[in-house]
Amino acid sequence: MYSLAARKNRFNWLVVVSLVLITTPLPAQFTDPKPSALRQSLVEMLNNGKVDEALGLLKTRSTDPKPAMEVAEAMFMVAKFLFVREEYAGSLDLLKRIADKFPDTPPASLAWCGMGQVYGKLGDNAKMIAALERGMAAPRAWTEMNIMDAGDTHGYACETLGHHYMKNREWGKALSVYTRWKPSSWCGTCVEGMQLARGDRIRLCQAHLGQFSAVIDQAWRESTGDQLKQRKK
Repeated sequence: MYSLAARKNRFNWLVVVSLVLITTPLPAQFTDPKPSALRQSLVEMLNNGKVDEALGLLKTRSTDPKPAMEVAEAMFMVAKFLFVREEYAGSLDLLKRIADKFPDTPPASLAWCGMGQVYGKLGDNAKMIAALERGMAAPRAWTEMNIMDAGDTHGYACETLGHHYMKNREWGKALSVYTRWKPSSWCGTCVEGMQLARGDRIRLCQAHLGQFSAVIDQAWRESTGDQLKQRKK
């Protein structure tokens, strides 16, 4: 029987194996291209417990005058690895460097959402909110957190921030977030589910704010099919 430490190490390795295969595929693309040599080297280092060596390699590559996009992707992979190990300071450092070195790119969008997640774990709500707001506004990138995930960074940030506000009964702020949420996905069924969830949460916020006429109007339009027509336009 594995010890808890052995189980954790085995789990971390499985996480890295899955992360190294993650790219940004085209819609419905289920076969990934061959992982980069950089990410393969990093996986080998992490698998052998050479975390400092992996971080040193990333630091060297990220200081190039014009670092390649694969460097940002590799940095995000290692940031997620450190997050799983609850090494939040190291994960946060990599995420900040991605946002600084590669602004307005898919890895930067992922990094802002990642920073929101780390700050949430650290209990720093102010910085978590600021990071998620940046994730909402940044160019969209597929999140691909698991094989069934068809969402993007904008949706992740909206749902996470909206849930935070609802949990704290800040209904006006939650309503603002869900109103700004524009669901998008390469999966049509997923988009419909997101739209329904968005509508339910907007109505819940409106009800708590006493905006009952808006709730009734929305329910009436959906029951008569007007909402469905608007979605198809």
